[in-house]
Order: sequence, then structure tokens, then C-alpha cells
Amino acid sequence: MNKDVFAGWWKQARGQAKSWWGQLTDDELDQIEGESDKLVGYLQTRYGWTREQAEEEIAGGWIGPPKQQSEVRGRETALWQRILAQRRLLQFERTALHTGR
Repeated sequence: MNKDVFAGWWKQARGQAKSWWGQLTDDELDQIEGESDKLVGYLQTRYGWTREQAEEEIAGGWIGPPKQQSEVRGRETALWQRILAQRRLLQFERTALHTGR
């Protein structure tokens, strides 16, 4: 995520960050001041993650600015489509087994 985008978006997202990463204190969230590197550092400290794990958590697990939200929704939609396709296949196989087809 672009650092300028992150910084501008941080004030709106602070509450979401608090609910997502409950181990971060209000003081730590204040000290982050919209700097993604600081957030990575605090996540590493609080959760014992590597830098890469913290960055993945920010980029992949947390709903970000609008552009990132649409990317996450796209991944969720693709995942649900695969799940539904697998369910339909299982239902078809069960029906075929019971009807002898």
C-alpha cells in the first residue's frame, strides 16, 4: 500500500485497527501517526510476528482503503464462487450415487 495513501487514510481507519488488533494500545495507535512502518513494528512487538507476517496481515487480512477493499472483495467473491462450485459438484455426486447414474 502506498505510504501517502496509508497516512491519509489512517485517521479514518484507527478505530478499525483497534478492533482488528486489540493488543495495540491507544497510545501505540496515536504514535503510529499514519506511518505503515510503525504499524508493522508494533504488530511485530505485540504479536511476535516477523516483518513479513505483519506486512501480510496489513495487506491481506485487513480491509484497507477503497481500492484495497475492492481487491479483497474480489478475492472473497472468487473464493465463494469456488466453494459454491464444489458444493454443487458434491450435490451432483450424491444424487448420482443415490440414483445410480
